[in-house]
Amino acid sequence: MPHFRSRLARHGGAMAIAALLAGAAAAAPRPRLRLPHPLRFDGDQRAALAPGSDATPLRLLREVYPDLDDAGHATQIRGVRNLDPQNSPTDAEDAMPAEGHDLAEAGGVAVVRVGDAVLLLTSGVLVAARIAPHYHRLDAAFVQGDPGGPPWIDHAFAGPAGPVALIGDGHHNSSESFETYQLIGTVGGRLTLLHPGLFLYSWHAPRRGCPMEQVSHTLARVLLRPRGTLVATVRETRSCERETRTQPLGARSFTIRFVWDSARRRYRADTRALDAVSERVYRANNR
Repeated sequence: MPHFRSRLARHGGAMAIAALLAGAAAAAPRPRLRLPHPLRFDGDQRAALAPGSDATPLRLLREVYPDLDDAGHATQIRGVRNLDPQNSPTDAEDAMPAEGHDLAEAGGVAVVRVGDAVLLLTSGVLVAARIAPHYHRLDAAFVQGDPGGPPWIDHAFAGPAGPVALIGDGHHNSSESFETYQLIGTVGGRLTLLHPGLFLYSWHAPRRGCPMEQVSHTLARVLLRPRGTLVATVRETRSCERETRTQPLGARSFTIRFVWDSARRRYRADTRALDAVSERVYRANNR
């Protein structure tokens, strides 16, 4: 595992779940094409998530906040396991104090329908449940790997073994930014890290001959192919920012195919080329 991945992973266990409370008004999802997106949570917590189903956003939220009332107020947050194998001490299902937060005070809830299942993400906790023909909780797990900001469901789709989410996570510093995209889904009804996914590192800093050089890595496109294959395109752009203009220095794309391995029940992908570039840029900017 490259040094920068290890560095980011170590940050993930530093923040307790109880300190990561978020509200019931979801931030607008990041625009992508071709795959279902998280629904904007409009505050109707009692609305059925499927015709005739007894599944509602409120019921899903109570999998995380067991004493959540109809007004969106909770005093407890349920302990769940951490999908990060280096930080997984919380397998107990006991409830912890939630410090009396009102869930309507801040954003942080995303709900996405995937076939007859639904995924909910709040406070860094991902909940998976069946909603048709009746509600059935599958699993819940803590998926936030970076304490610098809340994770988001970038895409969700019906995978070969159950619902799958591409979970985005990351943070921005004054001169650099980190983003990770992990594939997390259910296998046998249990949420599992299906692939550690992508690590994208971007930075800007003065360089010889350039007042401010910028290298940016962004997830430009995600496409779903037959048999659950996911194709991700990462775009790298380099530029030099001068007082009156921005000078392009080059651009290229990396295409990553995530292919389902039915024997291992995980995704496999070759990210070595992208990792090598990010590692080289990271080391150059942190000498």
